[in-house]
Amino acid sequence: MIDGATLRETDRAAVTSGVAVAAMIAVSVTLAAVLGTWMLTGNPDAVGAVDAEVAMTYEDGEATVEWTQEGTASRIRVAVGTDVRIINEPGETVTITASPDQRIIVVGERSDGDAAVIARAEAGTLDADEESLFEM
Repeated sequence: MIDGATLRETDRAAVTSGVAVAAMIAVSVTLAAVLGTWMLTGNPDAVGAVDAEVAMTYEDGEATVEWTQEGTASRIRVAVGTDVRIINEPGETVTITASPDQRIIVVGERSDGDAAVIARAEAGTLDADEESLFEM
């Protein structure tokens, strides 16, 4: 049977604290380099930022958004508050209820999952007689 005194005599640190700190720093630097490289080159096949062109109008409490040019987007999401509508093809239009002080946010999405805000505007600032074009 082993008693406590025997365990204390044989329980010695494998490395000094200085070597342990140096090893932890080396691992941290290596991990940072790998993650940094991965983040900067994570999507080499991408064609750049998501872009598309939309036209928006607002009249009588309804905002109308038309997807006018495809760009690199494969679909468009239109949101006013928690109400979200999807446009799947260029040339399609959605109408969504909005008060003049609500913000309309239009997001373009690519099939690879990338997304970007294409347009945003306060509904009341859109002129009902004139189409407001947004392209990014």
